[in-house]
Amino acid sequence: MLAALKPPVGVLFETEGLYTLRDDSEIALTFTASFAQEESRTRSSAMNLSYEMRFRRGIFMLPKLHGYDKDEEGNLQLIGLFRFLSFTISLKISSCCANITN
Repeated sequence: MLAALKPPVGVLFETEGLYTLRDDSEIALTFTASFAQEESRTRSSAMNLSYEMRFRRGIFMLPKLHGYDKDEEGNLQLIGLFRFLSFTISLKISSCCANITN
């Protein structure tokens, strides 16, 4: 696509030594992209497998959740302003639903 422009635009991949305006670079670039894609799939599969193995052992990897903290037993608890906002929102939702059902 870039080679079709006037004037043609080439991309130099320094690490691989590929220049896209050379005739032989297209095949090499296709192979390199295929290897990179397969490596990405392999890593993704390994990560998914590691998560599954942790889950089976009862180890859950949770990111830091904004507005939550863990208590002494490891349970998630709402903190500070988030607790207030959650309570206020649940009151509004429950009063809204009560108006609909009545």
